[in-house]
Amino acid sequence: MVMKAEAYPSLDHRARVEAEIASLCSAGFSLLPLGGGPEGKAPLVSYAKKDAISIPQIFGAMRRADSLMYGIRLPGLVVLDLDCDDDDLIWLLEDSFGPARVQVKTPRGLHLYYRRPVASLPNLRTEGLPVDVKSGPNAYVVGPGSIRPNGEAYYYATGAQLGETEMTVLATENSESTPILQPKVPEGARNSHLFQSAISMVEYVDSLDELTDNLRFERDERCTHPETVKDAEVEAIAEWAWTKRLSNSVFAGRSSAFRINRRAVDAIRHAGGSSDALALYVTLVDQHGHTPTKSFALDHLAMRDAGLTDLSRERFRAARRALEKVGLLLQVRRPVPGNSHAQFRLATPVPGNVTRFPR
Repeated sequence: MVMKAEAYPSLDHRARVEAEIASLCSAGFSLLPLGGGPEGKAPLVSYAKKDAISIPQIFGAMRRADSLMYGIRLPGLVVLDLDCDDDDLIWLLEDSFGPARVQVKTPRGLHLYYRRPVASLPNLRTEGLPVDVKSGPNAYVVGPGSIRPNGEAYYYATGAQLGETEMTVLATENSESTPILQPKVPEGARNSHLFQSAISMVEYVDSLDELTDNLRFERDERCTHPETVKDAEVEAIAEWAWTKRLSNSVFAGRSSAFRINRRAVDAIRHAGGSSDALALYVTLVDQHGHTPTKSFALDHLAMRDAGLTDLSRERFRAARRALEKVGLLLQVRRPVPGNSHAQFRLATPVPGNVTRFPR
């Protein structure tokens, strides 16, 4: 069943998600109810010591949390979690690791599914690629059909579906194009390595929980004697890096780079948006895009005085309306006359064949 947003027109959103969960459970996948955190990606139950969670438990936890999100645990599986939907990057990965027959589109990028090999797994972040490698019983990714609290959807990118398609084993040996596997990090260097890894990852994750999970995976895969690096130490490093991100001080603050989603640029252009709208969008991503789900005021005078815009009031309003029209800027709170400005939030562009469902 292809879990795009337009599928199952006769069923409500929850029925669609629950149908996908039931199908995957029957195919032998181990699933998790999600719904915690600002993105709805945190687990709703403890699962580390459980091989499987029953369908009634999954449905019950999701319904209590009013969540449409679930996770797929990854024992025996590997998922390459791409931060962007870039054809060149996908081709590079498939040339290196083999074809990913099952691909799931995420709000930011793509999940490429593989069966786990016997060999150790690579760390693609250290090679400069915007890709997390996720695997193991305590690792998970958001499953297809899930819908975030803001309406952004996860859906199959092709006709190939989990439970119906044989997945390729991730190729890590006997291939010249396979990235070189790094040696284990020795004792005495593990703490420094985890700090460096946290900084390299922090701008590419959606939440502190995701960063912590990635660091645990890095510890388990790359560090010698990982059992002696306690979870509390990993969590403290993740919290430190996340604080750096929230203060916009990763990589010396203003020396850091930020990304612009190409779909956002395309949406502005295709809707006939002006260069003013594009300039305003870039400024807003620069100022606010580093904090997921952050809301902010759009005060023309304050931004002009701060040197963030030189647009006239009329051009500024037109640019704002253009961003709202294409769904890149959402008003999350109405203004209170004489008291407070309207509050806005940046939104991820949605592909043309997916509907952003209102909550």
